[in-house]
Amino acid sequence: MTRANPSQYCNYGLHPGNGLHLLKDAWGQRSYIRGHSAALRQGIRAAIDATRNAVQMRVEVAHHFRIETGRGEFTSRKSKPDERQLEQAVFKAFGPYAPQRDVSLWMQLVAYQVPLFNSPVKKDHWGWVDLLAVTSHLDPIVIELKHENANDTPFRTLVECVANMIAVETNWPRLRTEVETLSALHGYASRSTDRIVVPHGILLAPARYWQNWGHEGQFSHRVDDATRSEFRALRTDLRNAGYPTTLASVGLGNDSLPELQEVKCDW
Repeated sequence: MTRANPSQYCNYGLHPGNGLHLLKDAWGQRSYIRGHSAALRQGIRAAIDATRNAVQMRVEVAHHFRIETGRGEFTSRKSKPDERQLEQAVFKAFGPYAPQRDVSLWMQLVAYQVPLFNSPVKKDHWGWVDLLAVTSHLDPIVIELKHENANDTPFRTLVECVANMIAVETNWPRLRTEVETLSALHGYASRSTDRIVVPHGILLAPARYWQNWGHEGQFSHRVDDATRSEFRALRTDLRNAGYPTTLASVGLGNDSLPELQEVKCDW
């Protein structure tokens, strides 16, 4: 049953001022998407500021930026098997040492499982960026990946993605110097680093994930048009605050390689 009244959502003792990195784990219930979206919209600036203040600055060499060097297999940390396999397929197809393919969503995919914490024993709710790409201006694109049967709501996926965008944005001066070591980016590294960083976010999942949240999908009884409208308004407010996101799907094409495309839906 959809909770229509924003004042009736279950906040689990948290509010937007606690930060998106905390809300992503506490506000993941399917029945409260509308209420949580409305509450976050009302405190969006406080949420962004709290998240930025909580970002860990990555300084330890042991947790430096990871760049895949072309190994055929790799293991993603803390990922479900289906998501790990999908992440591997995407990275092998579009990573820095993969054959160049036309992708409208980014200029180059550069890394996977980028840690956002300084110490593995004190993560403070920070995890890893699933996939990291860059634009032609070497701005970061943070990709939050979900497998087709993931239980994560679009709200949780969005909040996690934006929290990670803020963390990458804050750490970008250091991360960028490591990104620029990629031979795939030669010719781009000489661009000025004085420009304002413009982070982008992509909520990426197989088409079935988005179908599950569609009008006839598995979770359609949990949401209504008002819920989707409130969620779209939240995405708009986040975009206006400097954190735009794109919904996208990934699947296998005729050549059995992953294909990517922007999702057109009412989320």
